[in-house]
Amino acid sequence: MSGVHPDVHSPRLSGKPSFSTVNPSRHLSQLDSLYRSSGSGTSDTPPQDNGQAAMPGQLLVLVYSILTLLAVGCVRTLRQWRWKRFRQFSHVPQAGKPSFLWGHWKVMDRLFRKGDPRRHREQVMIETYKEMGNPPVLFFDLRPMLRPMLMIFHWEVAEQITKSSPTWNNSCPKSPTMRPIQHLTGERSIIVSNGDEWRQQRRRLNPGFAPQHLMTLLPTILDKTAVFLRRLDGLCETGEEFRLDEICGALTFDIIGAVAMGLDLKAQVPGQHHEIVLAFQRLVGHYLNYKRRYLPFLDWTNERRRRRCGSELDRLVKGIIRESYDRVIHNDAKARDVLALSLEGTQELTPDLLQVTSDNLRSFLFAGHDTTSILLQWAIYELSRSPRQLRSLRAELEELFGSDTDPAATREKLLRQPDVLNQMPYTAAVIKETLRLYPPAGSVRMSPPGTDFRLRLPNGEYIATDGVVMAISPGQLQRDPSVYGETAHDFLPERWLGDASGIPAGAWRPFERGPRNCIGQELANIEAKIVLACVARRYSFVKVGLGELELDGTGSPIPDERGYFRTKSTLFNSTQIIAKPVDRTVMEVGFRQY
Repeated sequence: MSGVHPDVHSPRLSGKPSFSTVNPSRHLSQLDSLYRSSGSGTSDTPPQDNGQAAMPGQLLVLVYSILTLLAVGCVRTLRQWRWKRFRQFSHVPQAGKPSFLWGHWKVMDRLFRKGDPRRHREQVMIETYKEMGNPPVLFFDLRPMLRPMLMIFHWEVAEQITKSSPTWNNSCPKSPTMRPIQHLTGERSIIVSNGDEWRQQRRRLNPGFAPQHLMTLLPTILDKTAVFLRRLDGLCETGEEFRLDEICGALTFDIIGAVAMGLDLKAQVPGQHHEIVLAFQRLVGHYLNYKRRYLPFLDWTNERRRRRCGSELDRLVKGIIRESYDRVIHNDAKARDVLALSLEGTQELTPDLLQVTSDNLRSFLFAGHDTTSILLQWAIYELSRSPRQLRSLRAELEELFGSDTDPAATREKLLRQPDVLNQMPYTAAVIKETLRLYPPAGSVRMSPPGTDFRLRLPNGEYIATDGVVMAISPGQLQRDPSVYGETAHDFLPERWLGDASGIPAGAWRPFERGPRNCIGQELANIEAKIVLACVARRYSFVKVGLGELELDGTGSPIPDERGYFRTKSTLFNSTQIIAKPVDRTVMEVGFRQY
């Protein structure tokens, strides 16, 4: 055996150890040889070959060296881990005292167990924020399973990660924590990409979401809304309970399919769904499988299913892209959807462009339909328990559209005078207030290690956040009493009428702000205005189950001291990829009784 220690050169060991040199390898070898000699019980042990005699000593040196290195490495690792756990962010408000091994996971588990386990994870963070005395930020150490996270509860701090800065021209990069939903959004879509790639995509997609262009698609949006209204008419006649989430989601999926890809997805027609709708539903189903996500092996198998369903959806969308590209190069002037506009001027549909376009269309299908669907559900629910606000909304709509609630009359008015959508201040305020109280999601960013990104807190202190996930909490930020006063938790559209200059622009951010604000926010507003204009005058909705109204002895709703109808319980959001009403908004609907 050679190469263990450069000083092991003794041609033969003597029968007794010599300590005349300071060569440790030789000493260990001699000690080992002596041990073997004395332990044999006889003095006539034959002399050993010098290679055989040296080998045990060299092995001991190697073992001792490895053990020493491991010990030193363990000590250094433990010291570094202790510093990271207890000192690195000790100056930042934290969610309680972290555990040496588990950080704040035990704290999180305790907080989740305190309330309804179905509630959205952001709500748990907000409860912690209140327990800790309402700090502007709160640090959650989720290592070793996840990256450490900084929840942002103050609008001034949130502005710093969403606006341009000397470090980041297009605002702080999106966090890699969005990877778990990449089968829905793709790996390179406008939602998750950064830098020049994001900028190029945004430039290519902007024309399809320009307000002037979206108004040209008004007939298509009205056609899809007409199907939605026919479904509500049928539910009025049967009186059955239904999930508002299902019919609102089908409506908005139909609209985004037509606007983004020029397709009739037939999402609102049972038994006739386009194969893209079916593939999307299968994929989402594997994200909503709550029972499996707590079991690692089953979650792994579920991930395989997500990957398979995501690949199938990707294949279908790419087929649509190729067909659209063929129409574009043949100068089909009728194609005015987002996809067709993004392909104009394209000389070649390269594999790279095909993949990026597919990722973006899948992102639009996901985010473009869910956000508006959630907005409609919460708006309809809040109006059902806010009689004064509902009267004000109906008064505005009747002034614009008349007393005829026939959908055909509303459609004719909008097609003849599309500018009427810009003459609906109270309707716009209802939408804005709904989004304030129930934002579907918050932005999550991360500045990579080594970028020296710092956040300035309201008290003037700075904190370094490289490598830390920074998540904005719109659910708290948009209900901040220091901004919205005593009515911060009330559904009060009037706050947005007249002079709202007392509300900082950064304190309302459901579509986020800065260069990376939501590209589809104008489409969401148009959809919501059209749907509310049609349903608010024609129907009366009644919540069933969670959040239903208290009734008096005559069966009438009971108003509280603020003028809202009392409810037996509180409807709340749960985590369904993003924040959605936990029961999918179970309702009954009837024609409006004058």
